Amino acid sequence: MEEKHGNIYLISGLIIGLLFGLIYSWLLDPVEFIDAAPNSLSEEYKDQYRELIAMAYTANDDMGRAQARLTLLEENDQVLLLGAQGQRLQGDSTKIRQARAVLQLAEELQSYILNGPTPFVVQDATQQPQENAVEPTITAEVTDSNTVSNPSSEPKNEGLFQLDQQMDVCDPNLPQGLLQVVVVDSAGEPIPGVRGTVYWEEGNDYFYTGLYPDLGDGYGDYVMKATVTYKLQIGMGSTLIEEITPPICTLDNGKEYFGSLWMQFSRLE
Repeated sequence: MEEKHGNIYLISGLIIGLLFGLIYSWLLDPVEFIDAAPNSLSEEYKDQYRELIAMAYTANDDMGRAQARLTLLEENDQVLLLGAQGQRLQGDSTKIRQARAVLQLAEELQSYILNGPTPFVVQDATQQPQENAVEPTITAEVTDSNTVSNPSSEPKNEGLFQLDQQMDVCDPNLPQGLLQVVVVDSAGEPIPGVRGTVYWEEGNDYFYTGLYPDLGDGYGDYVMKATVTYKLQIGMGSTLIEEITPPICTLDNGKEYFGSLWMQFSRLE
């Protein structure tokens, strides 16, 4: 009888000890992970990490540092991931600032990858400038069919483009005021990496095609404000398209909302 009671006490003690250990480790003193590598983060925390990088980039404009930080995630096609995250954030009215920062980083990272960083030259302090010196000209050198060395951080000249089609889109599932642009070559093939610049009275902004491959390599977009009239230029030197505003659409219940504008451009050969 005493042996039976002893076994019961032993089992009860083990169960109580186990429960106490779980309560202590989960509630009283849980494990805290510190200095975890970015590539080991969950998808939720990777999104937060990208947001922080994007916000930091808007403050210091240091693309080299931003790219180095993104590299720590050890993921392919950061431009695509940033673009997709920016689209998701646009659906959250409390994350407008973060969405804009993430999309800006995606756009400028693509330009940085395509064109390369702006070089700088360290001049010898003892060297005196020469009068009537001729400044050297830096030219791009094509090394192969897929690689172009371009030292300028300015957008490259992709050619001239013309507006082929334009139509209003009344789809309440799209963001209001969405300007959708598709850019193709003379054969109708989509062209990624083309810069679109939007101008308005107080300033300007830009976007790039190719950030959303699921919508097409030649697709790019920009969210317009309802009360602003814009001008649009695709590439460098193309004709400005003026008087661009979101169309006014009507729901089945008679309520009005601002729709989207779809435009297709083709490159002049």
